[in-house]
Amino acid sequence: MSIFTSREKKLIKYLSQRESWVSSGEIISAFGISLRTLRSTVKSINADSNYILSSNKGYKIIKNMKIIEELLKEKDQSDPMNEGSRALIILKELLINKQPLDYFDLANELYISEQTLLSAITALKKTIAPYEVTIIRRKSMIALKGNEKNIRRLFCDIVYKEAENSILNSLILNAFFVDIDVFEIKNTIYKIISGHQFEINDFALNNIVLHVCIIIDRNKYEVQQARFSADSISTEADSPYACAAEIIKWIAEGYEFEVSSSDFDNIYALLLISMKKICTKDDFAYLNEFIDPSIIAFVKKLIVEIYNEYYINLDNDEFISNFALHLNNIVNRKMILRNPLLTSIKDSYPTIYEISVFIAKRIQESYSGILMNDHQISYIALHVGAQIEKQTLTKIKTVVINPEYLKLNALILSKLETYFVTDLSITIVSDECELVKLGSKSIDLILTTIPLKGYFECEIVDVTVFISQKDIENIFAAISEIKKNRIIENDYLLQYFDGSFCYFDHAVNDEEVIKRLCETHKDLDADFMKRVMIREEMSPSEYMNIAVLHPIQCDEKSTFITVGIFKKPYRWRKNDINIIFLLSVSQKDKNNFLKILKQLIEMFSSTKWMEHHSNINTYDQFIRFIKDNK
Repeated sequence: MSIFTSREKKLIKYLSQRESWVSSGEIISAFGISLRTLRSTVKSINADSNYILSSNKGYKIIKNMKIIEELLKEKDQSDPMNEGSRALIILKELLINKQPLDYFDLANELYISEQTLLSAITALKKTIAPYEVTIIRRKSMIALKGNEKNIRRLFCDIVYKEAENSILNSLILNAFFVDIDVFEIKNTIYKIISGHQFEINDFALNNIVLHVCIIIDRNKYEVQQARFSADSISTEADSPYACAAEIIKWIAEGYEFEVSSSDFDNIYALLLISMKKICTKDDFAYLNEFIDPSIIAFVKKLIVEIYNEYYINLDNDEFISNFALHLNNIVNRKMILRNPLLTSIKDSYPTIYEISVFIAKRIQESYSGILMNDHQISYIALHVGAQIEKQTLTKIKTVVINPEYLKLNALILSKLETYFVTDLSITIVSDECELVKLGSKSIDLILTTIPLKGYFECEIVDVTVFISQKDIENIFAAISEIKKNRIIENDYLLQYFDGSFCYFDHAVNDEEVIKRLCETHKDLDADFMKRVMIREEMSPSEYMNIAVLHPIQCDEKSTFITVGIFKKPYRWRKNDINIIFLLSVSQKDKNNFLKILKQLIEMFSSTKWMEHHSNINTYDQFIRFIKDNK
């Protein structure tokens, strides 16, 4: 159920008191808002259900007053608008309105005093200062002032801020760009891309749609600059350049304004990053048309290094093709990428992220002038994670046994994928003989609708043909048991703790923390701390409430784990952490590195740790926690 802003709640109350349709003019007059703001407010209210009806007569609340009362009650119990959300609303209004905003009207819309609005704007100026954009006031009017390119960059970041860590989607864009048909733009761009024999994932497509919406919305502010003429180009039909040109031409004709050359460059760059050719010929022959062979050679060399370091095999034509295209855009076009899923990728897939830091370091060392930040690394993680996922290294290998009848296997597969798509890699067979042919030792889980005669060492769950709710619960239980058995035994992890322990009552800075952890091992070479710092400079090793410091490569003299406990949460770059580890891994133990990292993060970001960490003051208490939570 939605959580409504103050303005949304007041509009719901206003319409709830009326029996008939209320014209938009009456609402605008009563609330002192623009038509655009009214439309945006209604769309926001209707984000997850059709609470308000609209027609040429105006607006009308849904008849079920009980639902309305529950919605209003929920909102009344929620916290009032905080400073962060208020600042976001002010900035959104400044970005999307065609004219400067009236200072006093804005205060009324937000239901705050003029002094509170002044304080919010003063704070907001500091927030947007890095974009070289500010807020100016002339008499009673306020507006944004800055270079148009910087304002667009700010606009883009604000939309992503609104989406937070979720995937940017059409509904979020539609709430921002009320006067633009976002769905038409998305469908048109998709058709153009497909027509040029390219394919694109939905996340990348929404990112392009966002930039197109900004181009359309901001054209009224555009300063005069070189214009792009799509009719003047001469290029092969199915190229990224031709694809970008057709999109720009469609914008210019459909919205009746001339698009700048810089706008074309932005769309072209996004397409280069995002699209993949639908190949009817050899992938590498296609790659050689667009990519320097040295980049492909570098990717192949990188795959060997990754296997030697982490024992992860990425040697796959599709991975080489996709990643070489991505790297080509980073190296040759110096692309600066932003990934709104950064935090969730890093926290949810720490081992994949770790491999990606290694790759980023190799890229930075091999190509001068390329700096790999967290966002760049998270995009690499998407490539690596997609390939690992396709290899089903992280999924449970599952065989479903069901005699095919009335195409029920398709129904079974569809239902299982609905609930378990992220957990199970599913193969369906009709009888036990086919199961034996697959090689039962490589199977983790068997789901069967018929009694089995043979003996199998893996988990077996009896299910019905239509996969009932009880079946689903039993499958979840089996998955949980399999995952539990996959985790390293805690006693195995304990062998790497050698008694070195730091307790931080307070810490001055990150370097002091790292230095104290290193000083617990007198046999460390002088460069160990330097190698740890290089890893931290690439990307902070924090995951939720935990940090795991270590050099990028696993070639130390010995394997050990030093632990540090913070009495109070300590800010490590972006996260507040309560525990930190210094991890050294030798050459002979490098095959265990990712397992150790995964185990540390899972155990010490758990609910049990969060409940007990404030009571742990000594090394013995720390070890006791591990033993008690096997």
